[in-house]
Amino acid sequence: MHIGIDKSSGVTCSLDELVRLTARAGRGGGGVVIWGLEGGSKPIFLSLLARELSPLLVITPNQDEAEALYNDVIFFTASASREGLLLFSAPEFPSGEIPPLGFISEQMRVLRLIAEGKGSLVITPVKGLFTTVTRKEALLNAIVRVRVGEHLDRESLVYDCVANGYSRVDLVEERGELCLRGAIMDIYPIDHDCPYRIEFFGDEVISLRTFDVETQRSIKNVDEITITPLLNEGDATLLSYLPPSTPFIIDSPLEVEHEALQQNEVMKYGLIRLFSLTP
Repeated sequence: MHIGIDKSSGVTCSLDELVRLTARAGRGGGGVVIWGLEGGSKPIFLSLLARELSPLLVITPNQDEAEALYNDVIFFTASASREGLLLFSAPEFPSGEIPPLGFISEQMRVLRLIAEGKGSLVITPVKGLFTTVTRKEALLNAIVRVRVGEHLDRESLVYDCVANGYSRVDLVEERGELCLRGAIMDIYPIDHDCPYRIEFFGDEVISLRTFDVETQRSIKNVDEITITPLLNEGDATLLSYLPPSTPFIIDSPLEVEHEALQQNEVMKYGLIRLFSLTP
């Protein structure tokens, strides 16, 4: 089945109609080749399609194109709908070099959101399909949530966070750090923009608030925080985090296949629905 916009032949189709037809084909398990999308029409199309088919996986030839497409989709998507738009990065790092904390933190955030069913559109370079990550079940089991009013053992909470990759320090200044001083625990979740101060009365959490790293002064109260684990090893892949029936789009399929062969990888087109999106 072919649906497209081919200016050279005079065949035209509105984006709304294209989205409707593509979504219908996707639900039926069909493959679709789409061509002629230019300029802003591609990200707009993907943004609209993700509302009809979710989650939706988009595969690009490389990291640069994945980032560019992600930024374009964000631009054309309303602010209230952007939370589910995710970029699973897979940049090149020198052999033997440990990826920076910022990269690992963002990768864990994306995986957590996908695992929790909160990703509507996931964009990744083809290399991202072969990147090994921690297993979905292990990630979900390691997530720690702290709520005001609940009862927690402070030392057990510290132990769990350290086991999940956090470092215990005297003063929290960076992501991935925690500190326990009496009835106060400070922690800087790896995927948050600021650290949090957890205050206990006995085993009860009586206060949760953000604070400024420089001044150490509290900023605002919150009701709950999610502490994403810092797990960067495993034998799973991005595909194992997505439902088996997840539809996916290959942006520039010939380039994607070439890039995969350059990496001496075997393309794993193991999902049920195949969409090829060409310029």
